[in-house]
Amino acid sequence: MGHLSIAIIKAENSAKLEEKSFEYLVVKNSKGEFKFFDYENPAVIGGSFDYSFFKARVMDHFKLRRNDDYDDQVSNFLPFKSHRDYSDATAYQYFLTIEEARRLKKYIESVPDQDISYLWKTEQELFKLKSKWKKKQRFIFDREAPFKEPQFSNHFRSSIRNIVRAKNNGKLVIFAGAGVSVDSNVPNWVELVEQLRTELDNDRQEFNLVGDQFLLERGQKEYHEKIQEILNHGHTKANPIHEQILELKPLHVVTTNYDTHFEQLIETGRFQYSVVSQDSDLPYTKSPSLLIKMHGDFDSRNIIFTNHDYNNYSTLFPLVEGYVKGLFASKLVLFVGFSFTDPNLDQILKSVTGILKEDTQRPYLLFIPSTGSNAISSRKSKSNIKRLREAGLTILEYDNDSISLYFEQICSERDKANLKQLSERGIKTFQFLKVLEAFDLFSDTLENSSIEQQFVNSINRFSELGAIPGKVIESISPFRIKKYSRNQPSTNASFRYGSNFELETLNEGLLSFLKKLSNDSGEIKFERNKVKSNGKDEINSALELLHDSGVLSIVRKDDTSPFRVKLKPSESNSVCTCNRCLYDDFKFRSLFAANNKSFSKLSKTETHSSLDLCDIYGFFKMGEIVKTNDALIELQRQSWQNRQYITFFLASYNLVKLKSFAWLSLNSPFKERELYEIRLNIDSIDLDKILYELPIDAATYQALKYIKDNRIMVESEYKLEKAYKEIKDHYKAYQRAGYRSSGPNYWYDSEASFYNLWNFYHKNYLFDDQFWEFSNVSHLFLESMIASYQTSSRSKQRLTSFSSLFAHVLLHYAEPKRLNSTINEYGLKQFSFERPKILEDVFETFDNFVKSAYEESNVLGYRVYPHSNYISMLQGNSRVADKVRSIFSNYMLLFAHTELSIEQFESVSKKTLNFLGSCPIFDDRKGHKYFSIFIEKHCRKLTTDDLRSVFLYALGENFWSDNLTYNLSSSILKNTSTRGFLGEDYLEKLKWRLRKRDSWGVRLTSFIEVFELLQEDLRPRFFEMIKPTFENCDNIKKSYYAGIWNPNSHFELLTSFIHTNFDKFSNFPDYTVASNGYPEDANNYGPWNDLYFVVRLIYEYELFNDALVNSVYEAVDSMMFKWVMRPDEFDYSKFRAKWIVTFSIDPILLKLSTNQVLKDAIMKELSEEYNEHVAEVFYKKLNNQVWIKSQLK
Repeated sequence: MGHLSIAIIKAENSAKLEEKSFEYLVVKNSKGEFKFFDYENPAVIGGSFDYSFFKARVMDHFKLRRNDDYDDQVSNFLPFKSHRDYSDATAYQYFLTIEEARRLKKYIESVPDQDISYLWKTEQELFKLKSKWKKKQRFIFDREAPFKEPQFSNHFRSSIRNIVRAKNNGKLVIFAGAGVSVDSNVPNWVELVEQLRTELDNDRQEFNLVGDQFLLERGQKEYHEKIQEILNHGHTKANPIHEQILELKPLHVVTTNYDTHFEQLIETGRFQYSVVSQDSDLPYTKSPSLLIKMHGDFDSRNIIFTNHDYNNYSTLFPLVEGYVKGLFASKLVLFVGFSFTDPNLDQILKSVTGILKEDTQRPYLLFIPSTGSNAISSRKSKSNIKRLREAGLTILEYDNDSISLYFEQICSERDKANLKQLSERGIKTFQFLKVLEAFDLFSDTLENSSIEQQFVNSINRFSELGAIPGKVIESISPFRIKKYSRNQPSTNASFRYGSNFELETLNEGLLSFLKKLSNDSGEIKFERNKVKSNGKDEINSALELLHDSGVLSIVRKDDTSPFRVKLKPSESNSVCTCNRCLYDDFKFRSLFAANNKSFSKLSKTETHSSLDLCDIYGFFKMGEIVKTNDALIELQRQSWQNRQYITFFLASYNLVKLKSFAWLSLNSPFKERELYEIRLNIDSIDLDKILYELPIDAATYQALKYIKDNRIMVESEYKLEKAYKEIKDHYKAYQRAGYRSSGPNYWYDSEASFYNLWNFYHKNYLFDDQFWEFSNVSHLFLESMIASYQTSSRSKQRLTSFSSLFAHVLLHYAEPKRLNSTINEYGLKQFSFERPKILEDVFETFDNFVKSAYEESNVLGYRVYPHSNYISMLQGNSRVADKVRSIFSNYMLLFAHTELSIEQFESVSKKTLNFLGSCPIFDDRKGHKYFSIFIEKHCRKLTTDDLRSVFLYALGENFWSDNLTYNLSSSILKNTSTRGFLGEDYLEKLKWRLRKRDSWGVRLTSFIEVFELLQEDLRPRFFEMIKPTFENCDNIKKSYYAGIWNPNSHFELLTSFIHTNFDKFSNFPDYTVASNGYPEDANNYGPWNDLYFVVRLIYEYELFNDALVNSVYEAVDSMMFKWVMRPDEFDYSKFRAKWIVTFSIDPILLKLSTNQVLKDAIMKELSEEYNEHVAEVFYKKLNNQVWIKSQLK
C-alpha cells in the first residue's frame, strides 16, 4: 500500500454571491462511490508523498497550466489534514481562481469518462454523501467538537475550586494512601493483614492485632522481611497516579505507604521534594516541599504497623506528628487512595480531632464508589460518609459522567497510554487528579459570562505582558474549544503564525461576536495605546494585545466555510516616544535624555515614583548596568506591593539575565564592588521558586513558565534551522541547469518564525535579544532571506524583495563581519525592498543615528559640533560603543548594496563624515572597513570635492588607521577614471601624520596607491617621500602597480629588485603545476611571485635581451620559466600546455600569439589530453584573431 494524496478542489460558488460559499469537485465511480480526486503512489510504502509532485499531477490532470512552464504555480494549494491512524493519507485544499475554475469546468465537459463522472457539490451536500464516500477519505469529514465546560454538581465544583485555589497558592497538601500503590502491584492494608494472618498459629486473631502477634511469634527480623515480601518491596515501580500527584506540585505529599514509589520519581530530578521518613530528617530538609512518610519506611526500619505502634505514635514520631498536625491547621488537605475502613485514616483523624473542630479548612477525601454496589454496601458507605463528615472531612464523591467527559477533552495521548496501566479504580483516581491539574479557575468564573466578557477578561488578565505565548492563547477560554479527535494532535484552538498568523477556533459564539465588530472588509479596527475608560476600550485593549501577540486574523478552524476577521490597528500620525521606540529608531540622544529623567524617578524613592519595564529597557539598551539593576529591584518592590505578579516575575527574569552583563561590564563609573554585589543579589534569585509561589492562575503560570524556560527560542530555532536547510538546498539545486521545483515558500516560514521570536522578546521587554543565541538565529534568518533572494529567477518560490523586518534585524542585530561574509558568499549585488517606505524609514533612522553624535550650525558658515554628553557616554561604555560601531557598519553594508540616487548618496556620505569626525570611537579600523566598502560601491557618484573630503578625513588627528586610505585609493583607481584631485594641502597633512607615526600607527606604504590621485606636479615630491620604502622589494612591486615607476623611468629599481632576489632565483626549481596553472607543492610562494613579476616586466617593456635579465635566465633551473623568458629558443618537446594558464595575462599572451610552434604544441597536447583551462586561454585569446586585434589597437 502506497501513500494516498487527496485534492479537495474548491471554487467560489458564483450562484450565491450574497453569501460567500464554495462548491467542491467530487468524483463518482460506476459503483456509486464518491471521493475527492486522489492519487496513490505505490512506490512509497507508508511514507509521505512528494507535495510538489502531487501538485503538478493535479495541474496536469485537469489541464490547469497556463503554459508549458513547469513552475507555473498554484497559488492556493495548501495541506489540509493528515490521517492520524493512517499516516499514509494526506489531504490538500486547492482554492481555484475564477479563471482556473472556468478552465476546469470546460475541460470536464470536453472529456467525458464512461467509468467516472465529475460533480460540483456544496459543503452541505458533501456531508449527506458521507456514508457513500470512499472509506480511506472519510477522515476528511471528521470535525472537532467545541470544548464543553464541565457539568459538575455545585458541591463538587465548589470543592474543586477550593482545592485548585489552594494548589495555585501553594497551600495544597496531598495525603496518599495504600490505594495509590495498588496498581504498582502492592497489596493494600487489608490484603497485607490477611496474608500475615495465614502465617500465624491463631489465624483468627483480631484484625488490628495481627501485626503485634506476628512480631511476638517471629521476631523483629522476620517481621520486617515478611512484610517486605508481601508488599513486593524493591520489585515495584511508580505508576501514573504517583506521577500525577507530583505533577500537581502540592506543597507537601504525606503518605502512609512504606514503598519508594514517590522517591523513584523524585530521584529523576523532575520534582523537588525532600524526603522525611523519621524525626531526625526534618531539621535537615533542603527543599521547601516535603515528602513525609509518616509511617516510616523499610530503610529506616521504623514502620508503623502494629497496634502498639499506632498507640505510641506520639512517642515514636513526635516531630513528624506535630508537623503534620500543623498542616491541618494552616493548609488544605486532600486524601487520595484511602478507603473508609482504612485504619490509617482513622488514626490520622483521631490525632487531629481537636484541630478539625476549630475554624479551619476542612480536609477533602476522594470517595470512589465501587462499581455495581449493592444495597448493603451502599448503606455502609452512607454510614461511613456520615461518620467521616462528623469527624470533620468533606467527602468528594466521584462523578463518573462529568469527570469522564471533562477528561476526554483534556487528555493527551500519553494520558491515554497511562490509563492502560491502571485498574478501574486507578483510572478514576488518575482522571480526578488530571481534572485538578487542568481545571482553570479563571475560565470557570467566565462560564456564565457573555461571550464579550469572556473574550475581554480572558485576554486582559495578561495586560502586564506585551505579547502572550501563542500556546497559551490556544488553551484559554473562549478559544479553548476543541477536544481530541482521531485526526488532530492538539486539544486547543490553533495559532499558526506560519500561515498568515491565524488563530483558528470553532467557538461560534466568539465568531459571531467578532463578526459584529468587523467592518464590510472583514477587519476589526482598534486604536493603539488607548486609555481604558469603558467597556469598548476593554475590547480595544484585548484586540491590541492579541494583535501584539502575533494574532493578525481569527478564522474558523478545520472548516471550509470562509470565515475570517482581521485585526488591524487604526492609522495614526502620532510618534511614540517610549524608550523602546526611541531605541528602535536609533534616537540615542533622546533616549539618553529619557534615561536621565527615568533615573530621577528612581532616585526619588521617598515619593515612590512609578517605574515600568519600558523605563528600564532604556537603561539596559544604553549599557547602564547598575541603573538597570537598581531599577529592576525597585520594580520588584513596586509590582509586588501593587499585586502585579506578572511584572514582578518579568523584573526577576530580567535580573537573572543581567548577570552576564554585570560580568562583562567595563564601564569606568562602575566599581568592582558594585558589580560584585549585583552578581551576589542575582545569584540569590530562584525563578522556579518565584514561579511556584506566585498566586496566579494556571494559564498565567503557563505563560510565565514559557518565558522562564525560553521555549520561544527552542521552538523558533528548530523551525528556522529547518527552513534554512530547505532554502539552502533549494538555492544549491537551482544552480544546476534544468532543475525545477514547485515546493512551498520556505522563506516565509523563516520570516514568520523569526518574527514570532523577535516580537515576543520585543513586546515583553525581555533582555534575551542581547544574547549570543538570539544573534545566531538572527543570522540564520538573514542568511535564509539572502539565500532565497539569490536563488535562480527560474524559481517561483524565491524571495523577490526584502521586508521591513529584514531591514530592522540587519541593522539592529547583524554582526558586520558575518553579514559581509554572507553577502559575498551569495554574490548579492543589491537589496530590493517590498515598498519604497522601507528605504525611506532606513534613511530616517540613519539620520537619527548619526545626529545623535553631533549638532549642526549655520551661524558663520556650516559647522558641526560633537554632542559632548553622548560622546562621553560612548567613551565610558565599551559595550554601547561596540554596539554603535556594529550598527554603523551594518548601515554601510546596507547602503553599499542598495541603489542610491546621487542626492541620497551625497546625503549619506556627508552625514557619515560628520558622524565619523565627531565620534572618537571610530579612531581605528573598526567601522572604516565597511565605510570603504560603501564608498567603493558608489565611488562613481563622488565628486572631486567629496573625494578630497574623504581623503583628508582619513588623515584626521583622531584617525588611527591607514586602512581607509588604502581601500579608498584602490577602489577609485579600479572603478573610476578620476585622477589628480589631491593637492598641496593633502600632501602637507600626510607629512604631518607621518611625523606622528610612532603614536598614531600610520604606514607610508599604505599611501602608495595615492600617487595617481595626486596632482601631477606633486608626484615627484611624493616619489621622493616613498623612496626609503623601496628597501623592501614588496614596496617596489606595489609602487610599480600603482604607476609610480617603470623600467624606462627608473631602471635602477628593477636592478635593485633583481639583485636583492637573485639568490632566490638562482637554481629556482620546477614545481608541479596544477591544471589551473598554479603550483601545487610550493612551500613558499614568495620566490615564485617575485620571478613572475620579472617575467611580466620583460614582456611589458621588451627586456628579452637585457644583460641583467639574461643573468636571471641563466640562474633559474625551472623549465617553465626558461620557456617563458625565451619562448623562441625553447625545446618544445619539453613544453607543457598548462604553463600558458600560469602566464595568461594579456601582455604575455599578446607576445606569445606570434609563436606558431607554441600554438602547434598546445593543439597537439589538447588533442591528446584535453584541459578546459588551457582550452579557454588558447581559444579565447592566444589563438583568437579578434582578441589579438583588439589588444593591438
